[in-house]
Amino acid sequence: MEYETHYVEFDDYGHFHDDWEHDYYDPDHAMLFILSVIRGCHDMIVLEEYKIAFEILDDIIRLEFVIEDHPDTDGTCEEEYMTLNMAVHEGMLSLNREDLLRDYIDSCRHSLKDSKEVARKIVEAFEMRLFEDCKAFCVITITEKDPLLTEIKKKLEEELRKYENEYAEKRKRDKYYLGEFRDKECIRHLNVLIEHFEKIGKKE
Repeated sequence: MEYETHYVEFDDYGHFHDDWEHDYYDPDHAMLFILSVIRGCHDMIVLEEYKIAFEILDDIIRLEFVIEDHPDTDGTCEEEYMTLNMAVHEGMLSLNREDLLRDYIDSCRHSLKDSKEVARKIVEAFEMRLFEDCKAFCVITITEKDPLLTEIKKKLEEELRKYENEYAEKRKRDKYYLGEFRDKECIRHLNVLIEHFEKIGKKE
């Protein structure tokens, strides 16, 4: 990816703007390729080619693109890499995140035999910033008798304890530390997921 920033005194309409603006460019059309591969994986899942689809999607959701300075830029990007989440945020990638996460979870459940490993992969995906706004009930269907449900709840509890302990340690060192808001959001997100999976099979 290429990064460009420049000072804009007047906008395209002649109005006084007086601000810095930045743009990202995709000179090799990587995002179009990514979309094509994601669609191809969905087609493979429809055809029940789960293993290949899962292996590809497992790589794709973790992709990072090196960010290089555009020759005409007036500054340097603070970020070294661009993730898919960042690409969506910057408007470079038009992606239905819930569809992608649903395909990832479906292909994972059909490909891996160890329920602990399946739970680990699913919880990892739920924790990714790419999927943090996705609703669990939209992307996974599971019953109270499914052994995977127990493993998912165990893994979520384990992750929650880890984040809470890390948060407490950081607060001891610095009451207002960099990244505090993000850590709080991770803890809140995990609590929401735990609440959802705890409700499965119970009467409200």
